[in-house]
Amino acid sequence: MLVLALLMVGRPDLTALRASPRASLAANAYPGACGLGSVTHLTLLLALLPTLGYGPVEQIIANLRGQRVTIQPNLAEVEPGASGEQREITVDVANWTDEPVRLIGGTADCSCTVLHDLPITIAPNETRSVAVRIALSGRPGIFTRKAAFLVDDHGFKEIGFTMTGRILKNSQPRDIAAEAR
Repeated sequence: MLVLALLMVGRPDLTALRASPRASLAANAYPGACGLGSVTHLTLLLALLPTLGYGPVEQIIANLRGQRVTIQPNLAEVEPGASGEQREITVDVANWTDEPVRLIGGTADCSCTVLHDLPITIAPNETRSVAVRIALSGRPGIFTRKAAFLVDDHGFKEIGFTMTGRILKNSQPRDIAAEAR
């Protein structure tokens, strides 16, 4: 859509293409092939970096951003439920350093609690799953909440993530986590 909008605004002059299509296409074939070749080479380079010992793509991106510890997904989706219900999600915390880090705490407010998993030590280049319980509260509709973990990695640092979900209209709230037990 963006390309079409830019073409409409820029309105390229196509009279040369209409007058002699073969000559016009031949004149633009080399720059087009160079552009396509560049994109292909860049894609291959990015695909080969993990096999050349630079680690998985997630680690490469984290290193470029200067992140030593990351959370995936950065935007976690919570299952829909009525106000008053409990939901549990799992996020993966990855340690991209060459030394262990400790995940020592997390958000604990009226709507979000990091479960019994903490504290944990995450070995170098390891990913661990951590459970987070969310108490759905508020009016029906879509919600977004921020949460964070406290990491001991050369001092205390907070790494955050976001949760989103939907609170449904329902007169009888159910605790799905309790029913599963």
